[in-house]
Amino acid sequence: MSGIRRSTTTGYTYAFEKAGSFGIFSSNGSVPVEYMMTSFSVDDLAQLSYSKDINTDLNFDYLIQRDIDEERARVEISQYISSSEDRVQKDIVFLPPLLVSIVNVDSNNKLIDYYPNCSLNSTDDNGVIFERVWPGIFKIRNFEIQNGKAISVKYYDSEIKDEVITVDINQAIININSTREGVAGARLVVIDGQHRLFALNYLRKEHPDKIKNIVVPVCIVYSPYSTLINSAVVQVPTIPEVLRNLFVDINSTVERVSGHFLTLLSDRTLGSIICREFCKKILSERQEYGLGLIEWNTKKHKESLEISRDYTITSIGVINNILEDCFGTRNGIKILTSILGIQESATEFDFSEFENDEDDEENIVSNIPETFPWSGFLSKHKPILTKLVNETLTKTLVTLFFETKFFADYYDNLRGFFEEQEAQIKSNRSCDSGVFYFAKKHILLNDPETKKSLPLINELISELKSRKEKIVPSLASKSICHKAMVEAWFLLCSKIIVHKKDL
Repeated sequence: MSGIRRSTTTGYTYAFEKAGSFGIFSSNGSVPVEYMMTSFSVDDLAQLSYSKDINTDLNFDYLIQRDIDEERARVEISQYISSSEDRVQKDIVFLPPLLVSIVNVDSNNKLIDYYPNCSLNSTDDNGVIFERVWPGIFKIRNFEIQNGKAISVKYYDSEIKDEVITVDINQAIININSTREGVAGARLVVIDGQHRLFALNYLRKEHPDKIKNIVVPVCIVYSPYSTLINSAVVQVPTIPEVLRNLFVDINSTVERVSGHFLTLLSDRTLGSIICREFCKKILSERQEYGLGLIEWNTKKHKESLEISRDYTITSIGVINNILEDCFGTRNGIKILTSILGIQESATEFDFSEFENDEDDEENIVSNIPETFPWSGFLSKHKPILTKLVNETLTKTLVTLFFETKFFADYYDNLRGFFEEQEAQIKSNRSCDSGVFYFAKKHILLNDPETKKSLPLINELISELKSRKEKIVPSLASKSICHKAMVEAWFLLCSKIIVHKKDL
């Protein structure tokens, strides 16, 4: 056994390395987001993941961020980058940077809420080099320079420590422990530019010569404070929350992402949280059969505001607008405050500008926005607001739309229909099982359709429409009926509150 030495390394390779310009976004007390501008070769694109590749479980937070219109990407963007022989190539072609985020996943490819605790080391090599490490995920090296950018860093060394370092923003090096499928480690997930990446990957595989001269601009972002130790001491957003907020901020001013996606991903009003938690509860309790009855993934703005599919029972756009009408007014905010029990949890909602250990109730109250809790809340308030929503409003929506008799009967009928079809296919050992699987996933979860599954999709939708017409009254499928249902409940709540009775 002589000559064998015990390894003193962590075993993490951090093999994927990029150099670039360093930057940070943090304004008026917002959670800092750091980034690096760099470039990827066409082969480097294999390091990038789509949102749909992370977390394969039926988790609603990830379902709403995984949508890619593959046909649009192939036809529109691929032609833009690489014209066909019968079309003239544009004289100037350039695509904006891909925006990607560093996330960590476990061995089941599930997204983990926080990074490991960050450590900070410094060495002197013709100048001070600061190295921050999030073990097993990534590390970044910044270089000290006089009159450089001063940044505040939090790291863990037996306790949480703060330090200000002055760095050169024009150069930094990032190393990422990018691991293969089934191995815990880091992933680079595209937040903005999934269609561009899909088109580039398509060309990389099918027409590599046409894009061999392309070097792709990429912006890598991460939330340095979203670590395990920080989450236990102060309220910092999880990595999924950071991704969701970045996605909304980037896409809310453009037409390419609209409809239900902005409603569900945005947290600018409580309506987004209510709708998202409603969908999450339905998916958790009734699986894809229940979620498939809610229109939550319509892209077009106009269609997202109505019930547009023949086999569904309601729409997130409809529900959100009704909630806005009820709770977006001054009186509605008072009713909402009582329903949620905000007064009983008042100490959880500190809007004071300065952190202190003293309970200054007068200062807290004076800083609460007039629109709170419908809007105006801070990121640190979302966990308790979500808890209060799930204890009250989420249950109400489930009762209205899934426990009302005709809606409940239709849900049971639809689920039974799909389960019978699956059992029959398995019993017959039919080769159509793959086609049925794609058709079912398209109808219930909006997965991409295939040419082979399209006839069956149309057949299934026709059957579901017929079943719904026999079970659900036609008026109950109208937005006006849903508005009346929710407003009747809202009016009842307001009457009870006026008479100071418990809800």
